[in-house]
Amino acid sequence: MRGLIATSLADARFGLIILVLAALLAGCADNTPAPVVTETPTLACAGPVPCTPPEPRASDRFAQQRALWAQPVLFDTDKTTIRADARPIVTRVAALLVASPGTRVIIEGHADERGTREYNLALGARRATAYRSALIAAGVSAGQITDTVSYGKERPAVAGSTEAAWAQNRRALVSLQE
Repeated sequence: MRGLIATSLADARFGLIILVLAALLAGCADNTPAPVVTETPTLACAGPVPCTPPEPRASDRFAQQRALWAQPVLFDTDKTTIRADARPIVTRVAALLVASPGTRVIIEGHADERGTREYNLALGARRATAYRSALIAAGVSAGQITDTVSYGKERPAVAGSTEAAWAQNRRALVSLQE
């Protein structure tokens, strides 16, 4: 008898959950064709229940931000001038930092494998400083950039001794401080 009552209660709970979910979904019904989603999904809902996309988890947001901020600014051989094609990256990273005044970052400078260790460390430091200066000029607080560091040729992004590999290794990038 007790098993029968427990089963009936479980069935009733399950039915109630289904009923609530159906009511919620009915409140979000819309007769317009579904839009083609290319980037961020948006929900248009009618009815008494507001439909909002779920907030991404903090770890997901952090991973997304890290990916945006970690885009490298590439440099020409033996140069520390930020190239024109890298300006949009600097602008985007600066906007993210200005919008997140509590965020602290370190700027890393890198070089390709050619040249001595000492030369590449100095070149990487100058590239990190150039990126820092560009971010500050774009409105980032100097206090948000806690350090610049040079790895020279010690941490290549791409292995290999080709011009294509070297071009990817001549870079500076923002590293989020956790």
